[in-house]
Formats: sequence, structure tokens, C-alpha cells
Amino acid sequence: MERLKFLAWTSLLIRLKSSHLITLLITFMLIIVGSHDCLGIEYSETVPFVYRLDVFISDAAEPGGWVVIEVRLRSLHPGRMRFAVDVNVHYGWGRWSNWSTLIDRELRFNEAVNATHSVRIPVDVETGAVLVWVNVQYTNANYYCREGPREY
Repeated sequence: MERLKFLAWTSLLIRLKSSHLITLLITFMLIIVGSHDCLGIEYSETVPFVYRLDVFISDAAEPGGWVVIEVRLRSLHPGRMRFAVDVNVHYGWGRWSNWSTLIDRELRFNEAVNATHSVRIPVDVETGAVLVWVNVQYTNANYYCREGPREY
């Protein structure tokens, strides 16, 4: 079976919720384009004084194969901050994996955590894009959402 190479396009969407909770959605669009191997896709994003996120996606995928996603999150906030990192993968024409939580913990300044996630591409997948959606959320006493009497 022919191995497929990925090209990457990245787009960044920052959504501000009420009060100060920020949800960062980083979308990696991976388009299947050829039969040569590549070294993989790396992406880094820094939100000043909050965190640095590094994502590495495996070099190739084929029907019946695996897409491996490695995530490294480093806190840049001078105090403690709680982080949640979730990932979802789209493949073929309209198929999605389930959301998986890779990181859900509190980090101190300059503390880092690594996580790995694998998704199997079905054998009967249609030719099309592979989309990896990484959702980063963070909160502490200064970054939160208030709805009525409740804080999130």
C-alpha cells in the first residue's frame, strides 16, 4: 500500500468567553497529497505569560495505519494554573474520532507535561483531509468564567 505524505496548514482561532476564560483552538489541516514520506509535522504556539504548546504529528498515515500525536505543554504563568488539553481527529469525508483528554492538571511556573495520543485510520477511509484539532483551556483565580452565581 502506498504511504501518504501530509502537507500542513495551520489556522488559529482564539475565542474569548465571558470574564477571562480563554479557549484556544489550534487546528492543523493535514492534506493527503502524495506517495513520499516526510519527517512529520511540528507546530509550536506561545501565549505570552500563560503557556507554550508544542505538537508533533507522525510522518505518514495510510488506511489501516495510525496517526500519532505528541503534545508538550509548558506553563509560563508565574503562579499556578490549571490546564486541559483535548484532541479530536477528522479523516476521510466527515468521519471524526472521539474527543480525548490528553492533559488535565495544574502546573506551576515553567513546569512541563508531555502526552501522546494515537488514532487508527479505518481501512475503508475515503481519500481526503486529516484534521487534528487541539483544544487548550486554562483557568486560575484571574482567568475564569462567571455565569450567574457560579464560577467556572
